[in-house]
Amino acid sequence: MSNESRVDLLENPDRLKAFTDGVVAIALTLLILPLLETIPDAVGNGLTTKEWYKENNELSLLFLLSFLLIGMIWNNHDRVFSRVIYLTQSLKILNMIWLLAIVFLPVATALMGLQKTDTVQFIMYIGTLILGQLAMTGMVIIISRNPQLVQKNELLRPDNIAASFSALILYVFALFLSICIPNIGYFSLLILFFMPLFTRILKPIGQKILILSNQNKILD
Repeated sequence: MSNESRVDLLENPDRLKAFTDGVVAIALTLLILPLLETIPDAVGNGLTTKEWYKENNELSLLFLLSFLLIGMIWNNHDRVFSRVIYLTQSLKILNMIWLLAIVFLPVATALMGLQKTDTVQFIMYIGTLILGQLAMTGMVIIISRNPQLVQKNELLRPDNIAASFSALILYVFALFLSICIPNIGYFSLLILFFMPLFTRILKPIGQKILILSNQNKILD
C-alpha cells in the first residue's frame, strides 16, 4: 500500500495560500484600528503628538509587537507552504485553526493596550499564539510525514520541524512566566530570542521524524 492511498489528496493549494495571505493582511490592518480611534479624542482634547504618544505608548508598543509576531508567524507559514503542491483535509482544518489565532490576535492586542493589565489578558494573548503554533506544528508534522504533498527535492528539513517545536515550547514558557511573574507582562515573549538555540537542540527530533517518514515510505 502506497502513502498516497492513506492520504486523500485534494486540490491545488494555490487558492488556500491566496486566502491565507488575504486574511493575514486584514489581521495586520486591524491591529492599527485601536490606535486610529484614539486620534479624534486626542485632537478634540487639544493634545500634542508628544502628549498623544505618551498617553498611548503601551498600545503603540503592543501594535508593533503584534505586527512583528504576525509577520514572523506568516513568514514561517509561507516557508512551509511554498513547498506544498497538494492538500489534505487535515491540512485545511489546521490551517483554518491557524487563521483563527491570527484573526483573534488584534482583539487580544487591543484588550492588553486599552484595559487595565491583568493575568487573563496575558493568558488570552499568549494563549492565542500557542493555539496558532499548535496548528502550525500539526501542519508541519503532516507535511513531513507525507512527502507526496510537496515538490520533489523540496522536503521539509530537520531544522524546519525543530523550529516549529521550538516556537511552541517557548510560547508555553512565556505564558508560564507571565502567570508566575505578573509584572513581566508581554516582555516574557523576549524569550523568543532563544529560538535559534532551541532549534539546534531540537533538531534531532526533526531528523527522527523525517527518518520515520522515510522508513514508512520504504515499507510501503
